[in-house]
Amino acid sequence: MPCEYCSHCRTTLRFSLVVGTGVALCATILAEVAEAYHLTTAKLLDGKRTQPIALSRHVAMYLARELTSLTFPEIAEVMHRDHSSVQHGCKKIKKMLKERPIFAYELSALRARIMLVGSDSKPSGPVDGAPAPLATLSR
Repeated sequence: MPCEYCSHCRTTLRFSLVVGTGVALCATILAEVAEAYHLTTAKLLDGKRTQPIALSRHVAMYLARELTSLTFPEIAEVMHRDHSSVQHGCKKIKKMLKERPIFAYELSALRARIMLVGSDSKPSGPVDGAPAPLATLSR
């Protein structure tokens, strides 16, 4: 299933990661992060730099880097950004993971949700008792 966001993904499956028995594509990462932050995928990809939108975009960049074999320039193409923006976003999320254990827990729950969706078994609620909305991450 090709990604709708970039031409490269439409021609290859390099944007994928085998997760259990399924495949999580970059589109799944974007959709799940947008849903977790109560945004649309379009808002996640547009140019606004407000703190909640920027944080959710950084989370998507970080997860794309961690869950796929994409390079910074490839993630930048998907996210409609420059590769240095992706590097900055990933660095910021890594720092937050070290400083905020609750953020780390919520991000791991989101990662698990993406893996479940990628394996075609979408969870009906929070994963492993994780808080449903990730709105607390923007505080």
